[in-house]
Amino acid sequence: MKRFYQIVSLIAVIQLLATSGLIGYMFATKRLTAERVDAIARVIQGETAAVETPASRPAVEPGKPESATSQIARTQAQEEWLALMVERQGRELQDRARLNETIRLDVMRKLEEIDRREKALAEQQKKLQEEQFQDGFARELELMTAIEPTRARKLLMMRKEPDAVRLLMSMDSARAKKIFDTCKTAEEMEWAGRILDQLHKLNNERADSARSGPSGAEASGSSPTAPKGG
Repeated sequence: MKRFYQIVSLIAVIQLLATSGLIGYMFATKRLTAERVDAIARVIQGETAAVETPASRPAVEPGKPESATSQIARTQAQEEWLALMVERQGRELQDRARLNETIRLDVMRKLEEIDRREKALAEQQKKLQEEQFQDGFARELELMTAIEPTRARKLLMMRKEPDAVRLLMSMDSARAKKIFDTCKTAEEMEWAGRILDQLHKLNNERADSARSGPSGAEASGSSPTAPKGG
């Protein structure tokens, strides 16, 4: 659409220049004089009718016609001028295209840099959260290991079951067994059963991982067993 407007503007300029050239040519050949311009203006405005030339007045001799050489020279000059205008317009379009491409590449580089910074920041935050989580988990595990088994079991029952499973998996088997031995009521026994099922499932997953590749070879330890009897 912008190129269309530019072409229309170029055509308008050409028409204006062509009209100006025609008027100049008519003045140069005396086909158009100041008196005739004034008379035409009065006729257009309706002030007076066109005055007929008296019969006794000799007719105005027509101007000397333009020679073929002059016409060719003028046409060539117009063509050269139009070619220069088109070439100039083409250069301006190329310059604008190069500028747009430079701006686009600069914006892309800045967006990529922002994306890299955001990813680096997200990675740092994730690492910090993991470190904080590990530190908090280590302290909680130390607390659960130090307090009385009954109190430890009550605190574990207040936690989400996946968190309780993770803590019990990290404990010594003897310590975990003492905590399970404190389960007496039906609610406590149901909780213990769910936790033991999850521990068993987690142990199976680690065993499968150890058999499938070296990454699972680091998994070690055994889950605590449920106390026998009630």
